[in-house]
Amino acid sequence: MRIAWFFRDSFSVACKHVIRDGFFRFFCLLFSFIILLSGANTYAIDSMLAENMSDSNYFEMFSQNNISFYDPTETDCDNVGSGACVVPSGDKMTWIGDSYSVGARSIIEEKFPGISFGGSVDDANSTIQGCKFVSASTSCNAKPTNPPALEVLQRVIDAGDLKPYLMFVVGTNGGWSASDVTVFKEKMSSHSDTKVVFVTSKTPSNNYSDSNAKLKELADSNDNYYLADYAAIAKDEYYTKDPDHIHPTANGGYEAWVNVIEEALPKNCADTTMLPGVTTAEKVWNWWINYFTEAGVKDVDIKAVTAGIMGNFMVESGINPFLNNENGWGIHMNLTSMGGLILKREVDKTVGNTKYWYFDGWWTDETTADKDFERLGIPQEAVSKAIDVELSLITNKNTPSDWKPYSGGWNEFMTGLRSWGVADTPRGYSDLFEVTVERAVEGNQSIEDPAVRRHYSGLYQGAADRRDRADYIYKKFANYSSVNPNVGQLNVTGVKINDADSSAANKEIGKNYKGDVVWTESQLATVEEFRPVYEAASAQYGIPWQAIASMHMLETGLSLKNPSNGQGLYQLYSYTGGGNNSRAFRPSGKVSMEEFKRQTMIAAEQMVKMMGGKDPSSDEAIKDLMFQYNGKSKKYKQKALNMGFTQAEAEIGEGSPYVMNRFDAKRDPTNPDMSPYWPGRYCGDGVWCATQTQSGFGGFVLYAALGGGGGASSGGVSVCSGDSTAAKMAGEGDLPIQPVNEPSVDVACDSRTIDVGVRDDAYIKGKNISIRLCMVPNIKRVSGVSGYGMEKREYAVVNSRVSGAFYAFAEAHKERYGVTLTAREDYRTYSYQAHLRSTLGAKQAAKAGYSNHQSGLAIDFVHDDFYGSQRNSLCVWGSTLTRSRACYLRPEFPAEFGLRDGRSFNENWHIEALGN
Repeated sequence: MRIAWFFRDSFSVACKHVIRDGFFRFFCLLFSFIILLSGANTYAIDSMLAENMSDSNYFEMFSQNNISFYDPTETDCDNVGSGACVVPSGDKMTWIGDSYSVGARSIIEEKFPGISFGGSVDDANSTIQGCKFVSASTSCNAKPTNPPALEVLQRVIDAGDLKPYLMFVVGTNGGWSASDVTVFKEKMSSHSDTKVVFVTSKTPSNNYSDSNAKLKELADSNDNYYLADYAAIAKDEYYTKDPDHIHPTANGGYEAWVNVIEEALPKNCADTTMLPGVTTAEKVWNWWINYFTEAGVKDVDIKAVTAGIMGNFMVESGINPFLNNENGWGIHMNLTSMGGLILKREVDKTVGNTKYWYFDGWWTDETTADKDFERLGIPQEAVSKAIDVELSLITNKNTPSDWKPYSGGWNEFMTGLRSWGVADTPRGYSDLFEVTVERAVEGNQSIEDPAVRRHYSGLYQGAADRRDRADYIYKKFANYSSVNPNVGQLNVTGVKINDADSSAANKEIGKNYKGDVVWTESQLATVEEFRPVYEAASAQYGIPWQAIASMHMLETGLSLKNPSNGQGLYQLYSYTGGGNNSRAFRPSGKVSMEEFKRQTMIAAEQMVKMMGGKDPSSDEAIKDLMFQYNGKSKKYKQKALNMGFTQAEAEIGEGSPYVMNRFDAKRDPTNPDMSPYWPGRYCGDGVWCATQTQSGFGGFVLYAALGGGGGASSGGVSVCSGDSTAAKMAGEGDLPIQPVNEPSVDVACDSRTIDVGVRDDAYIKGKNISIRLCMVPNIKRVSGVSGYGMEKREYAVVNSRVSGAFYAFAEAHKERYGVTLTAREDYRTYSYQAHLRSTLGAKQAAKAGYSNHQSGLAIDFVHDDFYGSQRNSLCVWGSTLTRSRACYLRPEFPAEFGLRDGRSFNENWHIEALGN
């Protein structure tokens, strides 16, 4: 269930395998750091290190196969609803704690908005007080007037203030006794529905073993009791700043204490207001589509209406619901009488944290807010709630009685949808929305006839921009079918979802070589529900969607629940540092569809890295991927050799049950003809069970039964459509055709570009290859270079594998900013790259044979063109290697087309293909 090696980390040299023994982990990281400081050839040393250590028994003992450490059908949710599992808000909690809670007060208040401690903190009337014992049987000299925790609990019960969740996090002072456990049970006997969280204790001088054991027994005694095991994660370094070494005041100790309590807290699935969609723009789009659908609006293009409204939002705020001045502005910059204050008040009431408001203005595009949300740590639930509140205010769905800002204008707008002669286009509805809602609010302009496009000169600033942005939104989103409330119809790549029914194409779909059911009807239905997410990741990274679905099945049984180990839905051990680093997938429990999409994108990206440039359409590459994913054990390689497979076949997992179980008769434990060499597998960490087999299907069998690769021979079928990655590999589409590092002689130029022939002198990573070059007619080319085998060209030329991607990128830039991009450098010959290297030096030019320009996968643009007239306000300015000022492209823009910019190596003008 684990990926048995680490990817190269920020040191450039990393352990290639998971080493859980502390000494070996320390040695590897120390060695890596020394290499970094030495400036030696890290890549060569990295290869040597991996080769020398890969044969060690220390690695072999951690290679395992298909071991379940948790039940994917178990629920961590308080109740299972259609929404995501969310932590209950503070207003649903009673928190009774000791000095730890006093010290962590600000963290608790931020983590659980709306929480109240029943009085001034650390006085006798508060529920959190310093030096608080569990019972009155012990004294508290420091705070003799503070009642013990059990007495505080009784006070809360008597007052009728006990809330649905009780955080009874005490025990540092004196711990729990057997009588304390008995008294607690008695007091809570009439409150069986209350969810209670306890916390274990540990300090450098006291492990509280007896008290913690009693707490664990108490937590196990009731299904509504939960244990936060702080003792399991407490570190001595947390206590270095406390003279008494009692309170975790250093190195994030209090944060760790609160986090472990939050993770133990049962999640509630019914209270969420998460909107479908990954980005903020998608959430807003889906909100409006649902709104107009529910309103029963007919005889109009609802998508055009939505695009028209969103065109206004994009110009006003960059579709940012937390746009802020001192009074709040929101998604439509609501500056009507008291509008900002009331909007901000209503959002704060729902979201519960005013820190989310920040300023990022109308010069942004629809992707900027999302990047800022990630940077500022603003959760998607808060974004969804803010959108819902603000759009409900605009439409008077839930507007407070003291404020009806659009009582006239909005009604006029809805009337106009049905009766006025407005062109049924995004541009027309952009005009209508602005005139009726924004201009009519103040009552100082009449609505004569929106079809006339009267913008009240001077009062309707940026009318053309609003209409243009409405067109842009429509083109980006309108190809999607109606919103699926379970999945959300818009994906992060801008690629249309494939609506084909994979289960209908062949009645044998879901079966293996002898007709055994591989995928049940229920599982296939779930795969179909999740397929838009798998396909979005496939379109972005080139991994077949069937492979992604199969890994989801193998790792968590198609679950949408984060396991408690922090490794997520795809069990990404290395990516999450075993579930312990900042990228771990927390909290455990049911996740939203947005989080499922995010994790699927991450998993696909890690799969691409593991494939190392292999062709993802080949069966061999998929087998190798799955074998790596699980851990390339020597025992499984030897098993393959014993069964007659070649060494090359053994290396890609033919002997691994995780990959090939029940693929054919000799590897099928249910078949009497099973090979005598097939039994034997890892049945635990470092535990080899020589006679064991497994009943489940291997990953490649799952993949083939969904129609992946050469799946027809295993009962599968191919279910590609014109929008699929396979179609793009035939030469059409807006994404790079993977694998980009292979020859492209047989890959056609995108139909929007011009074939200029084959070059046999191209290079990729030092290897001579042949590529097809295509001229991109919407990217101008400066005069160019004479000699060195270079040709002067009017337009840029690139590898056929990226011709469609670069064309679409340039077209989108022209559409958004009105400027045709110009290339300074595109394809380069070997001799020209060698000339640049000798002229500019190693710091500014790659070694001949190692530049992505030589494979036609990159273009250096004239960066003065970026963003056109909006450049000064949209660009991020910074120094480059040549100390010139250059404009950084936002990474979201080229990433939409499977491209990336060169900011990581200070070449902001450089755009190249992902996956190279």
